[in-house]
Amino acid sequence: MWRAIGAAGMRGVVICALALALTGCMPTKDAPNEAQAGPGTCSKAEFASLVGTPINSAELLLTQTYRVIFPDSVVTTDFIEDRLEVIVDANGIVTELRCG
Repeated sequence: MWRAIGAAGMRGVVICALALALTGCMPTKDAPNEAQAGPGTCSKAEFASLVGTPINSAELLLTQTYRVIFPDSVVTTDFIEDRLEVIVDANGIVTELRCG
């Protein structure tokens, strides 16, 4: 059975709705970006020898978090500090390494 809400009850509903709406505007913990990441957080220096080599002959550790990005690849914009990104050109040659 439904019961009518008085003016005081409606005011409480409005206040609760506003509070919920404003929580979506609250700042969250800053996501790290490449500028904030420390040097070597993704161990790219250890894999520098991969640059200029074919991706088919690249050896990456299974314990290393990485993703290979080919031309026209669709990738997410998330930043993972310890993930190694291996950038490959149209010929399958590793052209760049970066953290992210």
